[in-house]
Amino acid sequence: MHSGTGSPRLTLLLTVLVALCAVIAFLPAIEGAWVYDDTILIRDNRLVHALDHVQKWFSGTLFDAPLAVVKLHSIRPFYRPLVVTSYGWDYFWGDGSPVAFHLSNLALHVGVSVLGFRALYRWLHSLYPAFWAVLLFSIHPSKAESVAWISGRPDPMFALFLLLALEFYQWTHSTSWRRLLGWFGFGLSAVAALLAKETAVLLPAFVVVDSYLRLGCPPLDSSVVRRLGRSLLAPCLFVTTYLALRFYLLPLAPGDQSSWALGTRAGFALETWGRLTELAVFPSDLSMMKSRIQTVHGKPVISLGYAAVGATVGLGCVLLLGILGKRHASLDARRALALLSLSIVALFPVLQIVPIGINMLTQPRFLYLPLLPLCALVGLFLGAWPRVLHALSVVLTLSCLLTSFHRSGHFENERQFWGYELAKNPSVPEVVRTQLGYDLVLGGRPLALRRAICGFEASQLNYGSSGAASFLADGLDLAFASTLDGAPSLAQAVQFLSDLRQARSAQFSGTFELRVEPSSVVAQEVRRALPPWLVREAGFRARLGQTESAKQLLSQALAQCPKCDDISYLAAKIAVLAGETELALQFARPLGEEALHRFRSVAQLIEMAREGSGPKAAFELSGVGRLLADPALSYRAVLPFADMIQQSRHEDTIMTLALISLQGGDLERALSIYDGLPEQAQRRLDELGFPQPIEDRERPFVSGTCALPSELN
Repeated sequence: MHSGTGSPRLTLLLTVLVALCAVIAFLPAIEGAWVYDDTILIRDNRLVHALDHVQKWFSGTLFDAPLAVVKLHSIRPFYRPLVVTSYGWDYFWGDGSPVAFHLSNLALHVGVSVLGFRALYRWLHSLYPAFWAVLLFSIHPSKAESVAWISGRPDPMFALFLLLALEFYQWTHSTSWRRLLGWFGFGLSAVAALLAKETAVLLPAFVVVDSYLRLGCPPLDSSVVRRLGRSLLAPCLFVTTYLALRFYLLPLAPGDQSSWALGTRAGFALETWGRLTELAVFPSDLSMMKSRIQTVHGKPVISLGYAAVGATVGLGCVLLLGILGKRHASLDARRALALLSLSIVALFPVLQIVPIGINMLTQPRFLYLPLLPLCALVGLFLGAWPRVLHALSVVLTLSCLLTSFHRSGHFENERQFWGYELAKNPSVPEVVRTQLGYDLVLGGRPLALRRAICGFEASQLNYGSSGAASFLADGLDLAFASTLDGAPSLAQAVQFLSDLRQARSAQFSGTFELRVEPSSVVAQEVRRALPPWLVREAGFRARLGQTESAKQLLSQALAQCPKCDDISYLAAKIAVLAGETELALQFARPLGEEALHRFRSVAQLIEMAREGSGPKAAFELSGVGRLLADPALSYRAVLPFADMIQQSRHEDTIMTLALISLQGGDLERALSIYDGLPEQAQRRLDELGFPQPIEDRERPFVSGTCALPSELN
């Protein structure tokens, strides 16, 4: 291989260029909003909103956010206190703005790119191959998920500290103060990497390969082996200590995947390898939900195509290792053997060999660090042909830069993020459920109910119990959100929920027309995640006037989940609507003064509405809905007087009814009101965000999906 070294000035110039490209590729996300897990982990997580929760950042897990306790109950206990600490610090210095978090993500990635350049320069002993390889690494489209998405932060954070540990480890071979500083920096960086993400257990592999490549890849005689063995002592000590403490203090409960047969798990490992290969070589589909594990009648289904690709790539790696081993007399062969070995080892934590309990086989961020030795391997092979290296690298760089820039734009807001996911994965439960949030405004309650029913049926058939139970909850909430208090249909919902939680056969012949057996996976999921279902039943009972029964159910829910902010909030909401103001304040007290003030205001509005009558009282009650962020409640309050309001001559009142109807899911009434208003009033509604509805909202979903034709364009 051509061995080219550069002057310090040239090296610095190329380093700056790498950093600049790493910034440009992900610029569109800088002013992005909260997306997906960001809302649970940061926006609605009061534990990172103040610096006085530092102790909880280190004593809890990543998903110990109050609103995640119920919603993400199946997530395994990831211990990443450094990530949570960074969230708290960003919230403090950025005054709660997501821009601060995006800037930190970008800074972390730039740091990884610069340290990656230094590592590759050591490994390849050639400047330009190292430059092009790290440039490909830093702007590869798979990086968008880790950089442009705030919650993707663990990957660049642990990679930064792991590479920093390699830098400090070089100093440990110096003398005097530099040696001491090297050991101190190495230890600190190693601990930081392990506290940022569990994948940092790869540290010993990176240290030993870095040491071997830095030595110039000498033949593996006994002296070299002893020297490399000594280099493993310190990183192995850190990793084994971490693992021992981790499994003692925070053991991993076995997930559903651990019960699968060995053959099934091996098949998924091969499928994962195939999917990762596609992501690395042809990163065209960068959706996060693509590899959702599917099941048929409760049995997991392996994608034979991806498994075949994974098996082929695995066999190819074995053959290549054998060929390089036979050519060990060649310096380049020994260097390639070391890099290929590191690439394979770096992929092991994400190959599902040890199930990690999540419902996705792969996501683009899984490739964040493993791409570094892979790109080094590409640079090594192309380094022998400088012209080919430069020409191909320019093409790849431009292609990756444009793709990464475009993909980063999908993380600007929830609508763009989920729009991309819907176009790529129109039947995945998480994607379908998110559409429900847009359906009420853009398609109305009938579309939202159809979507929930479709999601329920598809989830039962293809994705297992958890998704089906969630769609069942969505459907029940949608069906009865605007139903007037005391309606007979509420009694059927109460009986259905009561039967489910008491392990009896439950039949519901309303919206869903289904029968749920006590032993079914859906019923088991409902009983496993009981608190939100208790609150749901309590709400229906309160609206039937069964106040005492509702209070008992709310107390049960809070007893089972005392630290769940969402359960406390819902309990307080139901209590205040039932006229139990003191009980509502008791439920809301753990939420802080702001929540207490809100529920006191709600109680006052309800009292004022009781003293009034007609549309005026109805609009006062609609204010309760706005305070509680419950559009259906506002709509339910004005519904008995809707026709009277529409026939009045008060334009502002009619416009308010249009907005309340829209937010409550009655799109047809909202559009009817809008069409009957003068042009000036229509313009005012447009300025307030009156949307353009989905044109094909009444059409059937595209076959095999829960998406409308317009949503797949």
